[in-house]
Amino acid sequence: MSIALTTPPNWKSNPSGNNNYIATSSGWMNEDTKEVVVAIGNLAVRQGTSTVEKVFLLPAIKTTFKLADVLEIDVTYTQETLITGTPRMPITIGGVSKAALYTSGSGTSDLKFCYTIASADNGALVVISPLSLSGGTIKSKSTTSNLPLTFTPPVTTAVVISGVVPTITSGTLNSGVYTTGQPINLSLVLSKAVSVTGNPSVALSINGVTKQAVYFSGTGSATLVFKYPAVVAGDHAIAGQFSVTSPVVLNGGTIHDSAGNTPALTFTPPNATAVTVN
Repeated sequence: MSIALTTPPNWKSNPSGNNNYIATSSGWMNEDTKEVVVAIGNLAVRQGTSTVEKVFLLPAIKTTFKLADVLEIDVTYTQETLITGTPRMPITIGGVSKAALYTSGSGTSDLKFCYTIASADNGALVVISPLSLSGGTIKSKSTTSNLPLTFTPPVTTAVVISGVVPTITSGTLNSGVYTTGQPINLSLVLSKAVSVTGNPSVALSINGVTKQAVYFSGTGSATLVFKYPAVVAGDHAIAGQFSVTSPVVLNGGTIHDSAGNTPALTFTPPNATAVTVN
């Protein structure tokens, strides 16, 4: 059979009228993908190897990822692909090797790789070329060998990953006698700085009667102050009758670190046996 380089009837001057195609000694070549299209009678035979056109992070506007967030990295090939198994994209988080796993895209040119932020993940994200087949395959519809796996990694210098949830490490309460009109302040120290909105609170027990110390100050720092505004008539507790109760209750407010992680709200209450209220 001889190969005719004449254009099939449904092509006016090049494949699909696409101006990116130029005539070569072998047929029509796409200047962008380097794919060659050869005409055999009225049949278009596509030759050449698909390459990775681009790799990008989604969503593009998101730069901070917290615990359980899904990091999606999309790979666009210059041809449609056929995927078997679970290829991987190597990444590091804070210098620790991880992998984003292939999740979808077979039959298209766009492949999706995902990684869910874990509790120990903290630090800068680096995407590493090449892709790893991990026993799978990445092929085009017209080839039997795997497509190229190398790519230019996206710039991720602005991405911050923090899967480490803050914890309340200690609580302090001044011992002594609290009299009518005096506030009672409770300080809670966290493992890292947090921001607070609304009116979170901590329950106090004054001789078996529950009162509330409401968030007072500390947003943007690692120490939060909760205040029972003032001892009132009827508040009475001798030594051993006053206590602080875990956990912090949000009451519709929020407490979170810079990545959006909500701290573990339970804590070890401070020793309040020396506190008296009258």
